[in-house]
Amino acid sequence: MKFSLVLLASVALGLPTTSNNDYRSSVSQVWDIVDKYSTLGHAQLESRDLSDLDSDIKHRYLVTFRQNATQQEISQHFQDVDKWLSSGSNKRDLGFTQLIEGAFSSVSRNSHALNAFAATDSSPFDGYYGKFDNQTVAKVESSSIVDSVESDTIQTSPSFNGHTLSKEAVEEDKTQADKAAALNGFATVTLNKQFTKNWGLDRISHIENDIPEAAGGNYSLIPEMEYIYGPSKYDTVAYVLDTGVNVTNSGFGGRASEPVKFIEGEPPGDYSGHGTHVAGILGSSTFGVAKDAKIISVKVLNMGNAGPTSAVVNGVNWIIQNNNATRAVINYSATGPVSKAMNQAFVKAVEAGITVVVSAGNFMKDACNYSPANLGSVIDGAIVVAASDQHDKFAVGSSWGSNYGRCVNVFAPGTDIPSLHWKNENLVFFDSGTSMSAPFVSGLVLYHQSQSDNPLSPKDVSDKIINSNPGQIQSPMQDTPNGLAYNEALGQAPPPTTTDLGPKIPTGQPLN
Repeated sequence: MKFSLVLLASVALGLPTTSNNDYRSSVSQVWDIVDKYSTLGHAQLESRDLSDLDSDIKHRYLVTFRQNATQQEISQHFQDVDKWLSSGSNKRDLGFTQLIEGAFSSVSRNSHALNAFAATDSSPFDGYYGKFDNQTVAKVESSSIVDSVESDTIQTSPSFNGHTLSKEAVEEDKTQADKAAALNGFATVTLNKQFTKNWGLDRISHIENDIPEAAGGNYSLIPEMEYIYGPSKYDTVAYVLDTGVNVTNSGFGGRASEPVKFIEGEPPGDYSGHGTHVAGILGSSTFGVAKDAKIISVKVLNMGNAGPTSAVVNGVNWIIQNNNATRAVINYSATGPVSKAMNQAFVKAVEAGITVVVSAGNFMKDACNYSPANLGSVIDGAIVVAASDQHDKFAVGSSWGSNYGRCVNVFAPGTDIPSLHWKNENLVFFDSGTSMSAPFVSGLVLYHQSQSDNPLSPKDVSDKIINSNPGQIQSPMQDTPNGLAYNEALGQAPPPTTTDLGPKIPTGQPLN
């Protein structure tokens, strides 16, 4: 059972408050210490060269503070670390320089949001990261306000079965939306109908599976299917944490931008194809679920579909600091080792009102063994998405298979999914994996937000999607929720007709 977490930067009860000026001075002192060591400073949130990830993350540690640490305590901790790094021990020949590389904070240095923290002497700082030797790590771990110290790790977004076809073979001239009337609940509403050969769009807009048997073979011969959806009434924003996005692709209609990146050594944009493909599923005009959404690319992975956990945490914090939308979603189609610092950042995003959607992973193992997929059973408003195939079965390929388990919240199409090509607009790129499933759900988050007169909370919109079409997966497993993402354009789905839970899979064991 999931439960809603309290704010990580919790109020420190029973402690005296400081004046606003003294508080801001304490916060500035922390940033000054960070700037002393960081060559780029807090304002740029430390972009760096990630051409050699193994070397980049070596000796880097991510530190998180306990929830009730006060600003005075955290300021004193940074002063202590400054003394340790300035002492003679830092002048030993370590083969690297010890330094604080950046602080983890969802509040910018001069933000008005600091006033709320100052009122209770709670801190805007969730932690920090840097390169330290074993002696320094031991001192940091011994601090009473430190919750965890973890090595930086590599996040990955692998690609499977990628191939291309010409645009003409996939989408004919009838891709423009037609108007159709459909019974939705008890009222007849006007809906849009897009003729498409994209089986994923058809599947998420129908209760029952009507996918042609050939959907996965020769796309030029596949009969057209239909994506049924309602009109947008309100603006929405999608933050795509990925390899970057080709924002000039006409499929985005000028709605895409890439204001920030946390990968140095690569120009802005997508040199992998993964991020553009994901963003195209989420919000492009031809292949997208939410066709009017604004796409904001936050580049945290390199052209090799990988990046350090510290870069992802910085990316999430940047989103929280800069988001002004009341209807927003973060899509993260990657996974890595369990990380408290990463999970903490995504939880803060949910608490800030931003729905988080992440892929379950492609290792045919328990999603609870990976971050941030393990959030699926922890906090409402973070949706973990597994992959299904054209027959509503658990998606398994020749070299991959969807993760499973109690941390999964819902299934979405994830095999042979067409979307935008990152280099050639005359080509369509097909890919498979839970990376493709997640943006279907992110698109549905914005689809529902765009139609609701009142912005939906992350919990409300996630509950709506998770419960939208239960019992559809034809190869169910115990401990894995059996529900398929559906936009409810054609009305609400009936309750499942079977109680078969399928075989029980031992936790952490792969499917056979």
